[in-house]
Amino acid sequence: LRARVLVGRDVYDEALAELERARKLDGPLSTLDRLEGELLWFRGDGPEAVSRWDGLAARARDRADGKCAAAWAHFARNAYPDALKAADAALELEPGFAPAHLVRALS
Repeated sequence: LRARVLVGRDVYDEALAELERARKLDGPLSTLDRLEGELLWFRGDGPEAVSRWDGLAARARDRADGKCAAAWAHFARNAYPDALKAADAALELEPGFAPAHLVRALS
């Protein structure tokens, strides 16, 4: 996704526009929600980021992306042991899931 690259380059307004375009094209909802959470976090909107991650975690609680979203939400709440636990759970399901490795490294 182009939005992922733009978030990584701190080009948040363009990244948000790309996420909106991807939603209109029925892009993968879990990826879009996770990326939007990251974008909101980096823009300084922690409560809205946590809301996105909590929603994804609730919808996808048995998948790696849902467990990773829970990890990001815990991280944002400064609950680092819970973030590590959730990231590890995501990695048990999908060992190469890069977003879970990132939140684990930050926690």
